[in-house]
Amino acid sequence: MERLKIATAGESHGPAIVGIISGIPSGLSISEDHINALLAQRRLAPGRGSRMRDEADRCEILSGVRKGLTIGTPIAVLVRNISTEKWDSPPAKYPRPGHADWPGVLKRGFVDTRDVWERASARATVAQTALGAVAARALEELGVTLFSYIERVGPVSARVPEKLGERLVLAGESVISCPDPASSIRMLEAIESARERGTTLGGVFVVGALGVPPGLGDYTEPEKRLDGRIAKWMMSIPAVRAVEIGEGIAQAGMEGWEAMDGFAVAEGRVERTGNLAGGLEGGMTNGQPILIRCWVKPAPTQREPLPSFNIDNLEPGPALAERGDVCPAPAAAVIARCSLALVLLDAFLSKFGGDSMKELLERLDAYRVGKG
Repeated sequence: MERLKIATAGESHGPAIVGIISGIPSGLSISEDHINALLAQRRLAPGRGSRMRDEADRCEILSGVRKGLTIGTPIAVLVRNISTEKWDSPPAKYPRPGHADWPGVLKRGFVDTRDVWERASARATVAQTALGAVAARALEELGVTLFSYIERVGPVSARVPEKLGERLVLAGESVISCPDPASSIRMLEAIESARERGTTLGGVFVVGALGVPPGLGDYTEPEKRLDGRIAKWMMSIPAVRAVEIGEGIAQAGMEGWEAMDGFAVAEGRVERTGNLAGGLEGGMTNGQPILIRCWVKPAPTQREPLPSFNIDNLEPGPALAERGDVCPAPAAAVIARCSLALVLLDAFLSKFGGDSMKELLERLDAYRVGKG
């Protein structure tokens, strides 16, 4: 991040999860309800585990907001954990394949894998979601619309309409945010089948944004390229294993003449003939909708534990059995939307500056007028 500073703290079964964000301009209208709405989407997404029935996930804004408006100081958000009974559990000795347990034990010399996964747990994304909700509220004022939808759950793939607008309408009507009504039903059935069998499923989702002006990001240094910064934040979400910008995978199999979004000039305006680039070229936004596709692996915790070993004596035994999500993809899509909000707002602030939302909006409006 260039303009925003973010810190999160808290463990899965500790007293609370905390997030702090610095750099939000003053004058932004924000309430706990704005944040709670996205926390609820994360908590109630299809495929969640039984713990989500216990957690309320209602936030408390501790600082940075007065009388419903940001005041330019760091914003601290706290979400209390209700399920804290496992905090003082006996040491967990059998790491789970596919989880942070074993690498974390090796890294820090722990004798209890819980010292790793209390923080490595996806529960920590509560803070990412809460802070992203603040950024999303600012982007809303800037005319940016964030969205996400599900393309695949386990073996079920959606038949996605060609037009983005149609995808978003259909996804908005779906319980699982899938733009294919028939596949939505099959996805929910696949999740329930996996739940009954005690296993887990992966999936694929798309996250994106409308209304983003061209010129955010930069091509001058690798760390300034916006596509790289977005990919970094997508990969920070637990269980996300691959990120695609636009239709990058399909482009890899095309010839050059068909893999580019052509130009068309009409009535003094430059239009694009497609959006294979997903709104990002050369590390910068190009004015097209931003489209990011993410692949999510199945959660590693199984009802019938996978083979493991005791970290003290290497004796074989079953991995830890812990309640978890059946399919993390729908919740990850919500977290990704909030993560994208953080990256995009940081890019807006880097481009336009402004200590207040009024200043930021004035500079953005002048830029848009100048670009026609």
